[in-house]
This record gives sequence, C-alpha cells and structure tokens, in this order.
Amino acid sequence: MIVNQLIKRYQELGCSCKPIKLKNSLRINTLKIDEKEAISRLKELKVKLTKIPYTDNGYFYESKFSLASTTEYLQGYIYIQESASQLPAKVLNPTPGEIVLDMAASPGSKTTQMAAIMNNKGIIIAIDNDSRRLLSLRNNL
Repeated sequence: MIVNQLIKRYQELGCSCKPIKLKNSLRINTLKIDEKEAISRLKELKVKLTKIPYTDNGYFYESKFSLASTTEYLQGYIYIQESASQLPAKVLNPTPGEIVLDMAASPGSKTTQMAAIMNNKGIIIAIDNDSRRLLSLRNNL
C-alpha cells in the first residue's frame, strides 16, 4: 500500500511518524444562525469550544455526546467539518456575485462554506463525479 511505502520512506529519512487523533471540529453556518447565538446554544449543551485561529467560523469542540444528534446540527446551524477542510474556501475567498465551480463538491462542506462567505449572493456550480455522493450534497444544500 502506498501509505505504508511513504511512511517507510519518511522513517528512512530519520523522521518519526505516529498516528494522531485529530481534534473534533465544526463550522458555524452563519447563513442560518448568528455566530454568537450558536456559541451560546452549544455552551448551554455543555460543549467546550475553542476557536480555530486560522478559520472564520470554525471551532474545535469537546462533547460527551454526538453533536449530530442536536437540534443545532439537524437545523443546519453547525456543520461538522475538519479544520483543514475549512481552509480551501477561506483561501479562495469568493465574493458576493461571483461564479464559483466546485468540482469535487460532495458532501457539501466547502460548498456551503463558500455560500456563507458569499452571503448566499452568487452562483456556485457544485458537481461531483461520484453519483452515490451526490445525495449527501443535495441534502446539505
């Protein structure tokens, strides 16, 4: 497997490679809720939040339960999204009125993030070559 080959090569260069558990992270969907209101609601649920310094509406979180079972998640107020996955839309920084092509759009995390950055004013053409994943994209839009 290529991953094992890369790890072996990395170790041959004198580096160590240990798997680490990524921090849980989310993004607040500011198209549906004010950021302060979302933070307040999550804190009421005893969710510990830490601002992700390199994103606009991203937070690392700690919770004793699955956030996917909360009203905030089910209403689309928050989107569970890896912190690194929040960077492409921020770097692209689309402006309201622009036309954006998202060529690997499923499940929709970056697509919905771009829509929020654009204040839902513009056109995002969201496509994916995996038809099985398109349902999740449609559900998230």
